[in-house]
Amino acid sequence: MENYDSYTNSRIDAVKDLIFGQNLREYEEKIQAIYAKMGQQNSQIQSEMNSLRSQLLENIANMESRMLAQIEEVRRATEAELNRQNEAHISKENLSSILSQIARNI
Repeated sequence: MENYDSYTNSRIDAVKDLIFGQNLREYEEKIQAIYAKMGQQNSQIQSEMNSLRSQLLENIANMESRMLAQIEEVRRATEAELNRQNEAHISKENLSSILSQIARNI
């Protein structure tokens, strides 16, 4: 039975090859060429994605660095302004004392 199935299959393949042989080979070659091109394009796309990913990570790191520097600059400016205001500020107790001394002197 196995020999009969094998014989039948080979005969069917031979008939298909006679009827569609050249066309099937051409289609298979075209399909293989398409798969090969798709593989190349996939590799190229992956490479470009990896390049873009590393550029993006680098840009994010640079932005983070600039933001931290700006935050530090604002912190120092705020601290300096607070110190300036503290030095220029007269407390209520000191003002009261000064006014009391002026009143005594008058």
